[in-house]
Amino acid sequence: MKNKLLRFFACLILIALSVQSISVEAQSFTTQYALPSGDLGDSDFDVSSERVFVPPSEESLRLTQEQVQAFDCATVTDAPKSECEALVAVYESTNGAGWKDNTN
Repeated sequence: MKNKLLRFFACLILIALSVQSISVEAQSFTTQYALPSGDLGDSDFDVSSERVFVPPSEESLRLTQEQVQAFDCATVTDAPKSECEALVAVYESTNGAGWKDNTN
């Protein structure tokens, strides 16, 4: 019984040390790869402002529908048809024609 209890406490100590090590590594990672605060150059991304929903225009919704209906996954050779259809569904559901940056 005494040996089992000692093993149990040894395991607890090892787990505690591992968790502490992971926590320190996570803090280091967060500090190293934190988002910059301030001017981000040409980017439209501003970490200090609130995000505001801007409804899509009727024109971008219409254009997205036209593009989706005109696109044929059977002509795509770089990806399986199921993956192509999934990408088209994502494009359609996120109003792809209204994206600010749609360059590839």
